Amino acid sequence: MEPLTAAVLRTIVRIIGLVFGIIVLATISDKVYEHDPEAKRSICFFNNKPSACDFGMACGGLSMIVAFVFSVLDCAAGFQQYLEPTIRRLLHALGLAVSGILSVLWLAGFAYMTNQWLKYLDLEKGSDTSTPPGLKSAAEACLAFSFLSIPVWVSE
Repeated sequence: MEPLTAAVLRTIVRIIGLVFGIIVLATISDKVYEHDPEAKRSICFFNNKPSACDFGMACGGLSMIVAFVFSVLDCAAGFQQYLEPTIRRLLHALGLAVSGILSVLWLAGFAYMTNQWLKYLDLEKGSDTSTPPGLKSAAEACLAFSFLSIPVWVSE
């Protein structure tokens, strides 16, 4: 069996980033962000801050798109041999830049969502209301996969 090349490992890491982005986006949109028909607005359970849910969903969606596009470019490696060396270097530099930006965004998103979730749990302790079923595990899964996305995008 041949050892994996750097391009194959990079593609695997990008696919992992794609899956993590899907998980974060799905958990926020399904459980953490709920629509309240009485108030006719959406409620974010990250301390009732819609910006925390929006930021997490934006990071998840952006990482999904970026991972998909660069995975397709990696899979078209046979086509890349016909490109000019300067264009290949530019694509590589663009991949590094986007990975760096996404790793910083995931770090900021993880810190912000964790902070808001801890504030929500503190407020919940002092009130009579209880956490809706499945919310705690969904929020913790979202936070875990947003944390795991940081080393995925740093390793690019």
